[in-house]
Amino acid sequence: MPLNFLDKLNNKIGLGLAALGRPEYINIHHNQELGSDKSKEKLSKISYGMIDYAFSKGIKYFDAARVYGASEEFLSNWSKLNKDKKVYCGSKWGYEYLANWELHSKIHERKDHSLNFFKKQLAESKFFLEHKINLYQIHSATKDTGVLNDNKILDSLYALKEEGIQIGISTTGLDQNEMIEKVIEINKKSVLFSSIQSTYNIFEQNSENYLIKARHEGISIIIKEVFANGRLSSKNHKYNHEIISDMKQHSLVLNQSIENMAFLWVLQKPWVDIVLSGATTKTQIDENFNCLQFLKLELGFLKQYKLPSDLYWLDRKKLNWN
Repeated sequence: MPLNFLDKLNNKIGLGLAALGRPEYINIHHNQELGSDKSKEKLSKISYGMIDYAFSKGIKYFDAARVYGASEEFLSNWSKLNKDKKVYCGSKWGYEYLANWELHSKIHERKDHSLNFFKKQLAESKFFLEHKINLYQIHSATKDTGVLNDNKILDSLYALKEEGIQIGISTTGLDQNEMIEKVIEINKKSVLFSSIQSTYNIFEQNSENYLIKARHEGISIIIKEVFANGRLSSKNHKYNHEIISDMKQHSLVLNQSIENMAFLWVLQKPWVDIVLSGATTKTQIDENFNCLQFLKLELGFLKQYKLPSDLYWLDRKKLNWN
């Protein structure tokens, strides 16, 4: 059962709130984009403005999570003040935000896929978002927690589905393909999952065939981290120098930035239903929407920049919270 609100979206672009709901994130140059004042009050104003601007541009899907700081609270506050504006909300459970707005915290989050934690975080999500949750996802389902083999968790998710909330997962790391296959297996027995949200970009292409298979099975595909947390951008001066240098040459010929090429490359995939923008500025949203004018631009050559998955995820672990 694919996401039932997809045909109501004007385009494939959604806004992820990971970099807006808490003061620090692992995107390159995140610190410079948010400014020096990272108080909750300031981020609330920034997030309100970003959600409002994103909606005005045509974004209807917003992606939150319990671990994204106050993302659910910010989205809820915007919705209460804009009751005439219909949006669709996805959130996630399975991670807890621990930094408590402290900058340079040693520990930012912890993972917990237990049944008790599911119940706790679901109650919290319902408190903030009330009846606005359209999609509830297992956050970063991986083999080590065994969450997709936990029948009590699955039964609880089936029960949540009966309430009218669609169920999904997000994937991460080297387990992505195994988790995608497990979702397909579960759905063949009794359909539970409506969507899979995975990391997929020019550098990390390893899950493409698995995601295409899932789409053929009627599961909607949401793509995150299209910019590889800033590594696929002109601001990247540390990772994959040769590739970035080569891409800059192509960007001059095509009159498109590296960021636009990265976003467009995913946006063009016919099996992708939603591409999440991680924008923290209105200019970035403008750039994302500008890509819609170039959907027929030939970018097949970008496939050559695929990295080995182990190298991709190793580099991701090196990124600093800022």
